[in-house]
Amino acid sequence: MRDLHRRAASDLVPINTSEIPAQQPADGSWVRGGHLVGGIRGAIIREMQQQSLTRYQLWKKARILCPKLPSSAIYEYLDGRRQAGGVYIEAMLNALGLEVKPKATA
Repeated sequence: MRDLHRRAASDLVPINTSEIPAQQPADGSWVRGGHLVGGIRGAIIREMQQQSLTRYQLWKKARILCPKLPSSAIYEYLDGRRQAGGVYIEAMLNALGLEVKPKATA
């Protein structure tokens, strides 16, 4: 109980964020609901926007490549509420015409 009171008291103290430098999203990230989304999930979301595809349309295309892919896997993965297995990721990427390549080194 003591921890709860201490926690409640600490939440009342304002936090000064003026000294924290603003950070730009890393290349390849996308902001959804105030969260940075990058990597494969971000690439899928960006490509869906480029192709003007809805999540349902992506699921229909990906389901051809992976018949057992549930629609909830697409919705929850893109929302960040679920991890997806390699087969599901591969189906989404192929449906969008994307492929994973190693990052180019300078």
